[in-house]
Amino acid sequence: MLSMKLAGKLCISPNPAQHSVQIEIDNPDFKEGRMSIYDLSGRLILSKNIFNKEEMVNIAHLKSGEYICTVKSDNKVFVSKFVKAQ
Repeated sequence: MLSMKLAGKLCISPNPAQHSVQIEIDNPDFKEGRMSIYDLSGRLILSKNIFNKEEMVNIAHLKSGEYICTVKSDNKVFVSKFVKAQ
């Protein structure tokens, strides 16, 4: 079984946000990964492949509340929270 380890910082701005967020992976080795957004009950809300250290994500369709964003890449995981405002 492969283990995943925290591999650096995942920055999300603005936070809170209304329409979109910029996610930025602070790791010089990052090339591509799978970004997932979960609500606080653990339900997967959005998932997509990303190919850059910075990515703009549309969150206009999300309900107001707190969310957890993860990016998994090469046995590494980046995690951060953000708030969707009305």
